[in-house]
Amino acid sequence: MWKPEDPHPYDALEYHLQIPREWYEMGRIAPLRHNVFCFFPNGVEMQYLLAMHVRGGPWAAMYQCQFFSLAWSVLTAAAVYGAIRQLAPDCKLGAPAGAVLALSTPWLVMLGSVPYTESALAMYTALAAAWAMRAMRAESPWRPMLIGGVMAGLACGVKYTAVPMVLLAIPVVLLIVAAANREVQRWWRPLAAFLVVGGVVVSPWLIRNFAWTRNPVFPLAMSTLGRGHFDAVQVERFRLAHSPTEQDRPLLHRIGRAGRVIFADWQYGYVAWPVAAGAIAIAWRRREARFLVGYLLVVLVVWVGFTHLLGRFYVLTIPVAAMTVGLVPRRAWNVAAAGAAVLAVCLSMPMVHGPLAHFAGVAQNGLFGLDDLSYFVPPELAEMDRPDARVSLVGDAEGFLYRIPSSRLRYRTVFDLPGDATDMYEAWMGVKKADAKGLIVLNPAEVERLSQTYYKVPGLRDYSGPTDRPVILKR
Repeated sequence: MWKPEDPHPYDALEYHLQIPREWYEMGRIAPLRHNVFCFFPNGVEMQYLLAMHVRGGPWAAMYQCQFFSLAWSVLTAAAVYGAIRQLAPDCKLGAPAGAVLALSTPWLVMLGSVPYTESALAMYTALAAAWAMRAMRAESPWRPMLIGGVMAGLACGVKYTAVPMVLLAIPVVLLIVAAANREVQRWWRPLAAFLVVGGVVVSPWLIRNFAWTRNPVFPLAMSTLGRGHFDAVQVERFRLAHSPTEQDRPLLHRIGRAGRVIFADWQYGYVAWPVAAGAIAIAWRRREARFLVGYLLVVLVVWVGFTHLLGRFYVLTIPVAAMTVGLVPRRAWNVAAAGAAVLAVCLSMPMVHGPLAHFAGVAQNGLFGLDDLSYFVPPELAEMDRPDARVSLVGDAEGFLYRIPSSRLRYRTVFDLPGDATDMYEAWMGVKKADAKGLIVLNPAEVERLSQTYYKVPGLRDYSGPTDRPVILKR
């Protein structure tokens, strides 16, 4: 839907839907050495897998999986609503204003319409932060902190970035606030419980990875905890791909990129950040205000210093920023917040509609809700339904588009290409060119792009055919 914007369909077709599809067809959960993303926490993908079982197949469930993302976005707004009602129970406009402010942000609209993971991450983050603030107002912080720890652990089960951005960030900020109020003695045990409970909730993914690779966070920390089945070239390729570009590595450039892709980017909607800044400035004396600004800053530090600077990686803070509406109980402020929420909707609608404008004609022809994905598959592959046909993807890993058993579909993600491959056939298919058999879907443009983008990926050497379209080779 949003191509070429992020979220791009490639990730959904390469692993968010493809990994549970393969597990469904295998009848078990097992490591997929051709798809490194199966080693990530799969808290969302497990729900997609459950939907596939309930609906009777991967393609029967694909729109239900898409609906999950929408539901998580709506539930994120509901969490914001509930948190603001707790912060300012007498203000009738504050809670709906904050919920609308969060839900109308283009990022949540876009991520809520595709089978990705970030809308679930935003929901769990919102719940963890809301329970942390409830603990700050409770007579005893134990119960809210335990529940918040569960939410933080579930967030970590969605995405590795939640470990520093949720599980560690929330107790760090709470500890700083407690120290400022001379309450460390009262808080250190509930904070430790938050960490322990969160760690227990995320531990199944770590235990699984340890059993598969002896590295609990594979494919992260491969240089220190072990590289599993990866060779040295694959380790370096993954590291470089998940590091800032050479241009963005200096600290000032990282900070500048944060300004461009977070605070001045249309996908964040322009409204939420000024509203959050105004609320925090007015209510600075409240402990909750210090917690919220501290959390936003700590996550920003992690984003700047320890990620590869994708704007999408800061999306989990959108509901937290929207919660700041509840810091100011004054009627005038809540009227202004409601006006800001209306403004956010008015700005978001044309911004979101823009990327879809080119899609309108196709939509009228019935693309939305399409059941038959052969629309996306080259007609030359009509014979792939033969029980003896084997299809190999070269330069492409969008396996979910191919409705043949996974046992007859061969593909690799770019990170799974072996470092010692001598040509594109050996890299993508695992065999020499002379031994490559079956139907080969060659995407020359992608092979060349990936070879120029990623470390030691073979290009189109010895290929002399057309490069402007996918080519079907029969061998």
